[in-house]
Amino acid sequence: MLSIAGPGSRIKIDDIAGLVKIHFLRPELLEVVYSPRGGSDQGFEYAMILGVKKNHLCIAGEFLTINEYNSINEDTTPDEYHLHEVRLKLQGQNLLDCQLTANVRDVLKAGVHHSKNYDRKSLYVLRFDGTRKIFYNKIEHLNAVFRMDPSAAKPRLLNGDYPMVDLGPGEKYYYVDDTWYALVEDDAGNKNILSKVH
Repeated sequence: MLSIAGPGSRIKIDDIAGLVKIHFLRPELLEVVYSPRGGSDQGFEYAMILGVKKNHLCIAGEFLTINEYNSINEDTTPDEYHLHEVRLKLQGQNLLDCQLTANVRDVLKAGVHHSKNYDRKSLYVLRFDGTRKIFYNKIEHLNAVFRMDPSAAKPRLLNGDYPMVDLGPGEKYYYVDDTWYALVEDDAGNKNILSKVH
């Protein structure tokens, strides 16, 4: 477990394998990069951007920044190599005009089917909201029922406009009730699931 104490509050990350780096992006923003526990053949890293809201520590953004793994054939030979990488860079003279650029790279190298190979690069710009103290790149209107955790039995209706971070297919985050949630799909293919990022 990692516990980060700040003004008037504490943020805990329970599911952590290691701390990769921690540094100030600027005096008001701290970046914490950590590896959660995961599969033995898969590398994960998340970046958490911390700020201060109403004299309490808050999460201004939290994103998957590394997902790297090999899929293996039944005969234990490598089949495919996957890499999803997000590089974050803060720009701006003061906090209210800050932008967080996200350079996203997605790579697939297929062992046998080379026609499936790709190396895609995209750039996204996240604006800072001085009231909510978060980074986002879209406001999306939701009017749907979501499970607020993959294991939650009771769904919840979300109806309204929600800040979100859209970093391409398969990487969307919503800011709901002062908490960041990742849009995930469960093993049965259900797509309306929001899971807390940490």
